[in-house]
This record gives sequence, C-alpha cells and structure tokens, in this order.
Amino acid sequence: MKYALFTFAALPGIAFGQTIINGSFDGGTQPTRDWAPTGWTKLSSPDYSFGTSRQFGSRTEAGTPSPDGGGYMGMRHVANKPSEGITGEMTGLEPNKSYTLSYYYTAGDFPNANPSNTSSPDIVFMSGNTTLAHTPEVTGYDSPNRPWSQHSFTFAATGTAMPLTIKSLSPKSTWGFIDGLTLEVVTVPEPSSTAFLGLGSLALILRRKK
Repeated sequence: MKYALFTFAALPGIAFGQTIINGSFDGGTQPTRDWAPTGWTKLSSPDYSFGTSRQFGSRTEAGTPSPDGGGYMGMRHVANKPSEGITGEMTGLEPNKSYTLSYYYTAGDFPNANPSNTSSPDIVFMSGNTTLAHTPEVTGYDSPNRPWSQHSFTFAATGTAMPLTIKSLSPKSTWGFIDGLTLEVVTVPEPSSTAFLGLGSLALILRRKK
C-alpha cells in the first residue's frame, strides 16, 4: 500500500487594524466648557477636563486625573435640556466579528452640590439607534475625587466603520467622565493539537498498489 499525504495551506487573513478615532481625547490642554476634541462632534455642551482640573459646567474644580492621562470628557443630562455627549467613529472593523470596547469611567459633582440634584449617572454607548451598553451604577458620586475604574463591553461589527455616540441619560445633574477608549478583537481559541491530528488523519488518502 502507498500513502499519499495531502497538506492544506492556511489562507491569509485580512488585517483590519480596528481603532476608535482619538479614543484618548487628545488635543486640549486645559479644562473647557462646551468643547469636543478632534475626531468628535459635541452633543449639546459637554465638558472637557484636563489633568487634575475638572470642568463642571462653568466651574473648574480639582479632581482625580484620568489613568489614561491628559484630557477626558464629562457629560450630564439636566431635566428639560438635551443630553450632553459626543459622537465619533470606530474604523477598521471586520463585519460580523465581535469586538471588546474598554474605557475608564468615574462620576462626580462639584463640592457642596445640592444632594437633591445628584444621582448616579447613566452614560450610554450607542451606534446609530442601537444601544451597545450603559455605564455601571456607582456610589460616592457626590465627590470630585471618586476613583476611576475600567470597564468593557462586547459588540458585533455591522460594517467596516461604525458611528459611536456617548451621552448622558442621567435624570439629574451629576457628571459622568469617560476616557481611554480602546478596541480589541475578540479572538477565537486556537484548535487543540488533538483536533489537528484528527484533521491530519482525514487528509491521508490510501491508494492501492496496482
């Protein structure tokens, strides 16, 4: 008996290099009311904070700096006014593939704020009209020095580029602060060596000696 072994070459994949345009909110050098960095469009009048200077509407107070460094965005939703937020874009996506979006988050209010006007912020991440995720509920949001924490959520890409809107749905005036947006593709575990051996066995074709 002779044995013919057929090997299968893997097809090269397509590199997409997914990213969120200016996910670190670079571009500013000082806290500013009603501003958005390059690559983002403001919704209503969001705040831009920088370093230890945190913007609360028209007030600037001391606050814990972002773990990502530099500037970060703050937003709130006051009753009877449009939601504050920003809109940007995610690019380099592969349709139908899953991605994890990670971000830094904290919440706070300016010192001596009226407790009746504060609540845990609800910041929503959206793409078009589709809700991707909400920020978690937090405690200690009445302090400008509440620590930052990192969170993430997973979504499926619907195209090679997707809009990304981040806005506040808070029923009261507490600010939510966002920074350090990153994208990472959800990887599929590599097949085990046992599985490869099984495929190799299937690739062996026996030919009878004539």
